[in-house]
Amino acid sequence: VTQLPTPVMPCGAFPAVLPVKIDVAKRSTTPVAAGRARIVSAFDPEPLLVPVLPTTQPPTRHISNPGAPVAGVPRAVPLPAQEPEQPPLQGRVLHAPASGRTYVCEDVVGTGAFSTVARARDAADPALEVAVKIVLFPRDGSTSVSSFRAFIVRELGLLAHLHHPCIVTLLDYSVTPLITPLQIRASYDNGGSPPVAEDLSQTADAQQLFFLGYCRGGNLFSWLLAHYHGLSRTLRFWQLVARVVAEVVVAVVHMHRQRIIHRDIKLENVLLNERFVCTGPAPDPRRLSRPVATITDFGLSKRLALHDQLLSTKCGSQDYVSPELLMGLHYSGKLLDAWALGVLVYSIIENRLPFDMPSPDLLQQAGVSPSAPRRRRSRHSPAHRIAMIDWEWYRAVAIRHDNDMDPEARKIVGDLQALVDTFLVRKEKRPTVEEALETDAFAWIKECVPSHF
Repeated sequence: VTQLPTPVMPCGAFPAVLPVKIDVAKRSTTPVAAGRARIVSAFDPEPLLVPVLPTTQPPTRHISNPGAPVAGVPRAVPLPAQEPEQPPLQGRVLHAPASGRTYVCEDVVGTGAFSTVARARDAADPALEVAVKIVLFPRDGSTSVSSFRAFIVRELGLLAHLHHPCIVTLLDYSVTPLITPLQIRASYDNGGSPPVAEDLSQTADAQQLFFLGYCRGGNLFSWLLAHYHGLSRTLRFWQLVARVVAEVVVAVVHMHRQRIIHRDIKLENVLLNERFVCTGPAPDPRRLSRPVATITDFGLSKRLALHDQLLSTKCGSQDYVSPELLMGLHYSGKLLDAWALGVLVYSIIENRLPFDMPSPDLLQQAGVSPSAPRRRRSRHSPAHRIAMIDWEWYRAVAIRHDNDMDPEARKIVGDLQALVDTFLVRKEKRPTVEEALETDAFAWIKECVPSHF
């Protein structure tokens, strides 16, 4: 595990430190230069929760086209309370109480406002690596501490009961005595938050440790950043993509059958179990018996009371949220995950997010007149295009008509396109991921993974 939970819009757990709810006005409608459109392989992700310091410089937009100015921010995000400086993690010894194992920290692989993820090795078996998520409670009052505690209990409850080859494994955990196994179980069974203990004064000084399976291949976003331009014309690249997408689909179906929704499916939250390079002789990734991908980051996940329960909490990553959530409507968590999966697959194929404007080079490659996108750019923000479900294919069209590419690679791209076309539609026409998987059109998904997945 190399990614931290994504702190985002208010979801009832961090009222003191989270930014305001999604607002279409946050996206600037000012026209920007056509060449500055964001592509998946040409930018670094930025967490949505970033402390806003006083500044006299105009803000810079990072969520969509990087060169565009940002609309006015209603209020700054309060900075978290300053924590005392922590000693370096390298060489630090951590104990997993249930398994009795001892781990030695190697290096830090991720950081957040209240947590750090470190790679660690088993002291008795150095070949065994794990990811340790170290969480520090906030120090800004009992209300924030109690909300944070409920957040941890909910995530632990879900991780403890999710068992699938393509879902991150909770190996062990070490938490404050105020969080009991009974409360973790109750949180999962009831789908809500457990009662808060009255005395939380000692909680802020305790470190909560999650021992998780380590995925040495990094996240899918970083892999595409490194390999898309060099390998996207090869058959092996698309075979691996098909296998990864198939594993994500069957893992999401597994969650949904247990009434668990993820609510933050994105490239950064899909990890690769190995360092794939797609060059040289190697077996077809679709025929491997072991999993190649892992879904992680269940910080925004929830267990539904009923399979058809509707939700109103605004959370997730803005580029991946569905139109109904963006517009403040009650939404189905299962259909929200289906939409996010469509955005993820589109981003892999096109090397860009679906609701950002394409670059002139991409328009020329697809044979589209630049004038039409310019007219759309002057009227609509990316958030508006999400609400209007306004997206198109560009690179995929060129791939499908490129006779120099392997026919099997072109067929895989066509299969992936069909998945996107199924999910990036209005909610009334959008099937759940499980419903889509059961159709003949997506029989290839089951063929890409072992039957026990």
